[in-house]
Amino acid sequence: MGETHKKLNLRVAEDDKTVLLDCDVSTDELEELVAAIGKELEALGIKDPPAQKQLKEQLNSVAEKDPYLVNYILIEDKPPV
Repeated sequence: MGETHKKLNLRVAEDDKTVLLDCDVSTDELEELVAAIGKELEALGIKDPPAQKQLKEQLNSVAEKDPYLVNYILIEDKPPV
């Protein structure tokens, strides 16, 4: 597991509605990365965070284009229509 937690920067944007993620998704430790993201979301007080399965699918999908995420919008609270 080692350095997985250090490769991760999760934060709430200035609008308080968006959660941004910086991390290296090319790691072989995707399970640990997803678990660490889940813990960080909980620590940030995010209500109804995505399920770990959904996070894993989301990260796998985006990693195909670029495994090095910077300011990746992990969660975006869209206003009601």
